[in-house]
Amino acid sequence: MIKHLHIIGAGLAGLSAAVEARKNGISCTIYEATKKAGGRIRQARNHDNGTHLIVKGYEATFAYLNQIGMSETLSPFGNGAYSFTEPASHLSWKVKANHFVWQVAKGSIPGVNATNIVGKTAKDRLWDPFFLAVFNTDLKDVPAQLRKNMFFEMLKQGPSALIPYFCQNTLEDTFVRPLLDQFDIRFGKRLTNVDENQLVFKDEQITLKKTDRVILALPPQAYAQITSPFDFSAITCNPISNFHFDLDSDVEECFVGLIGTRSQWLYAKGRHACVTISNQKFESSEISKQIWMEVRPLLGLDDCQMPPCRLVCEKHATPAQNMDFATRRPQTKTHIANIFLAGDWIDTGLPATIESAIRSGKWAVKGAIDNKR
Repeated sequence: MIKHLHIIGAGLAGLSAAVEARKNGISCTIYEATKKAGGRIRQARNHDNGTHLIVKGYEATFAYLNQIGMSETLSPFGNGAYSFTEPASHLSWKVKANHFVWQVAKGSIPGVNATNIVGKTAKDRLWDPFFLAVFNTDLKDVPAQLRKNMFFEMLKQGPSALIPYFCQNTLEDTFVRPLLDQFDIRFGKRLTNVDENQLVFKDEQITLKKTDRVILALPPQAYAQITSPFDFSAITCNPISNFHFDLDSDVEECFVGLIGTRSQWLYAKGRHACVTISNQKFESSEISKQIWMEVRPLLGLDDCQMPPCRLVCEKHATPAQNMDFATRRPQTKTHIANIFLAGDWIDTGLPATIESAIRSGKWAVKGAIDNKR
């Protein structure tokens, strides 16, 4: 019977595992190599490092937030619709989140000739930006099965599954900070070796008891630095670049997808605007002038000079979710009876998203409980 759980990694997968362990009356210790919890959830000057969309159909995510008492800090965006604009054609349109798949399938996007959902119009104006945002991978590279899994999840969660939600403050405030004083999180603990008998950190060695279980909630690139019984060959990762503009005055909250521009998604609130560009790595903010020119009309700031801009580029934001990734994605259970895996890249059947990370943590705890070692 499991008595203690050792969780390696304090990202969302690791925190999810800790919350699930507590729910099942299991004590745990979390070990984090860096000085902060949250993994990809980071702040850049009091704002999220980028725009991380949460939708109503994220079942595991909302269950996690309910367990930690933070579900009320998420709010549905506006009228529950996705807005798009195509500056070159001066077209703008909206797709309601309710019955999203049905609307698109019957070609009912107002203002856009999308009667043929497999045609170029719908591909350029909906599917390409939609899949790129979800998978951080070009549509042509995303395996059909992973796309099908995503649609199955949407349909399973009901017609309102894609209603967008944003945090009232930041993701770190909502998902991470409430837990910092609730669990034994040991920072600066970089794992160097793991097997069924021990955990070896740079400054400590822990002998595992028969009633202990281990959850490795690590990103794929971390395994190159660890001696372990697992042979995870290198997984290619795709970047995400975020341009943060510090505005001089408040703007109305907006969330817009841009078509045919360098900018992809704009989210603005208060005196802050963030432009997210998936699967693109920028080393400098020189392109920020072009980005600003593209988005300032959407902010009602047509004549405004470019405000201060900060570039936050996540070089290893997500795995490249292509066929190679899909065929090598590991399962939660490993061939080592007392070690389990978690992380958005584990095979949860979902894209590598917040929901996948949180689901993986729950599954890892279930696997540890079911284990009869």
